[in-house]
Amino acid sequence: MPGETSIYFEPANRSCENYSYLLSKVYYFLIKNNYAVVWNRVEADIIIAGSCCVTDLVLSQGDDLIQRLQKEYPEKIIIYLGCASSLTSLYENKNLLILNQDNVEKLDVFFKASTTMSEIHVDYLVAFLEYQKYGHRNDNMVNISKGCANKCSYCNIKLAKGNVVSKSVDTILCDIARIVAKKEDVITLLSDDCGSYGLDISLTLPELIKAINTKFMNVKIKVYNIHPMFFIRYFEALTPFIISKTIIFMTIPIQTSVQRILALMNRSYDMEVVRQLILKVREFNEKVILTTHVMLNFPTETMEEFRMSLEYAKLFNYNIICAYGDNLRTKSHEYFLEFKDSDELLIAKQALAQEYLDKKFIDGIIV
Repeated sequence: MPGETSIYFEPANRSCENYSYLLSKVYYFLIKNNYAVVWNRVEADIIIAGSCCVTDLVLSQGDDLIQRLQKEYPEKIIIYLGCASSLTSLYENKNLLILNQDNVEKLDVFFKASTTMSEIHVDYLVAFLEYQKYGHRNDNMVNISKGCANKCSYCNIKLAKGNVVSKSVDTILCDIARIVAKKEDVITLLSDDCGSYGLDISLTLPELIKAINTKFMNVKIKVYNIHPMFFIRYFEALTPFIISKTIIFMTIPIQTSVQRILALMNRSYDMEVVRQLILKVREFNEKVILTTHVMLNFPTETMEEFRMSLEYAKLFNYNIICAYGDNLRTKSHEYFLEFKDSDELLIAKQALAQEYLDKKFIDGIIV
């Protein structure tokens, strides 16, 4: 086992900070317990693979990878790790161990660990994340919660992770103290939705940020990410931290700028209000970095509506286009069955996204 067993990591996709955080925690766990991590799957005894699950398209990438690895390497042990494993149709067998964020501590027993998963701290993400122009590979990550309080009609994450489960302020402050002790002064608050933080323990995100700022006055904060509804709700409370340049980065995933589509997504807020608040952020601190995500091909979306969303995304420093993948378990599947786009319309939307990418109006496309 330790010193004798080698492990290879193979994520099916590299576009989720929370999944990268989980992989990084396992990586540090293995190193701490004296296992060898190799960079060639042929040399490995165990392959740790998996995927995010935000859409069925992404989820299928995880399942397909696991099945391919089992076929190519029947003698190796495969560990299926991540949100996708919570929704997979695959079953465990003697060479396949399926783990998610709720039972990842099983690795303690599997690897006969002297240092357990609960004792591992993740600051920097290991190099599993490649798409973010503004981080977060070298960021000091502080995980504040998992799950969310939202009910977006297309999203599998709520199904995989459930309602928000928040860490205590004291636990978070201890994590930050460890980072500050290394002479670091920038942290990234990480969650499936930072805006949902605290709703299960009678706290709010602004209250957490105030506690951080009170104890660590010189620490700068990145927020990844905050649902637009909470961006609006907490804007007044967050304003002092934007003006003081305490908050230097926020990801606000709009998904679409079209009110009709937002209603189908079950996301209830006014995009004109979001626009005005973004402009206010620029007034308060022009150096704040704002990023977003826009969804491509949500059911019933017209070409003109997609173009409107691409134009809206120009408000941000950095924007990513994410492809909708028809989520069978969610409400949006009903819309997909009734209003599935023609192949011609989908191709046209993809071409438009590529045109915006070529002109550097957007920064990336994830499928």
